[in-house]
Amino acid sequence: QACSAGTGASCTLSAPLGVCTYTTACKTGYNTLTNSGKYNPSCTANTYTVTYDANGGTGTTASSSHTYDVSKALTANGYALSGHVFSKWNTSADGSGTAYADKASVKNLTATNGATVTLYAQWTRVSCTATNATCGTVTVTNNVPSVTITCNEGYSKTGTTDRTHSFTVTGSAGATSLSGSCSAQCNAVAIDPNGGVSGSIATLYKKTGSGTWYTNNTCTTSYSYTKNVLPTRSGYTLRGLYDTKYADVDSDNSVGQRLIALSGNSGTLGNAWMITEDTSLYAAWAKNCVTPDNGTCSLTIKDYGYTDYTTTCNDGYSISGNNTATPSCTGNKITLKFANGGHGTAPTSPASCTYGSTFTMPSAMSATGYTFNKWSVNGKTFSAGQTNVTCNYTNL
Repeated sequence: QACSAGTGASCTLSAPLGVCTYTTACKTGYNTLTNSGKYNPSCTANTYTVTYDANGGTGTTASSSHTYDVSKALTANGYALSGHVFSKWNTSADGSGTAYADKASVKNLTATNGATVTLYAQWTRVSCTATNATCGTVTVTNNVPSVTITCNEGYSKTGTTDRTHSFTVTGSAGATSLSGSCSAQCNAVAIDPNGGVSGSIATLYKKTGSGTWYTNNTCTTSYSYTKNVLPTRSGYTLRGLYDTKYADVDSDNSVGQRLIALSGNSGTLGNAWMITEDTSLYAAWAKNCVTPDNGTCSLTIKDYGYTDYTTTCNDGYSISGNNTATPSCTGNKITLKFANGGHGTAPTSPASCTYGSTFTMPSAMSATGYTFNKWSVNGKTFSAGQTNVTCNYTNL
């Protein structure tokens, strides 16, 4: 009878001296030889167990039983590790052994009956890259990673116009990297004339981090300096545009304030302020100088919008209300003293006069043996009781 070996068995027929001999055995991975030495031997397939090690993770993954030479899927991974995704199983904890995909169909992991094979979970940390933003903590659910990305101040999610400052990025299952991007916002800057009249443009726009001003809400059309954008106000000079509404100024001002746009009405705008959201700028005004009689007054807007009122009075006049918008020039007091010319008693009135005004000379003096002639000063003569004598340095 020819050999007819069954499952997992081997059979060899020989006939020394005309006697048939069957050599039988179990193949690798099989045990318990039946019909040993006969033409029809068979063996039983070994069985083994696969256990799953979390390798730093948490959760549970049930062991699986396997039969030699029979393909069977590994148990689906049930472990998790914070901030990591599961990549595969490996026969070595450090990943140096044989690797198997999750739920892979496997067979013959061992030929030893009743053996236990341990597979170790392999983990990959999920990275996050954010442009003009910061990444939050990566979370992984069912091996799907996600992260919340928060835009920097003045930035919003790239590709959106709804000022999305925080958004969630979700990767595909097993993804090892996440990324998100934020772009500079186009911020509306309303110009409040604060008591004045608006210029040609009531609203400008400025990108976060940019020194360029724009005239449209997509920040694509640059502001032209030839346009008269700044407000005007009758009787006042613009100190500048500020992020705070300030009261009108009518005297020297040296308090540091947050100047945004340069003063004057040339339309030139400064870049001294980081605009990160829609906002308003307020005009700040200095009252124009009122020119006093007998003098001049000027207003200068200095750096940062400081005000400098300068008053100059004509010769013979002194300043009152200096460094203000409403100065005055008051005539100096000139003391008058009349001498008797060596005879009689000199008058004592008027004792003084105010520069620029007029006064009346004293009446004629009386002196025994003499007749009054005139009053004389600095080569000029005045008659007794002469009226409308101008009080100045030329006459006196």
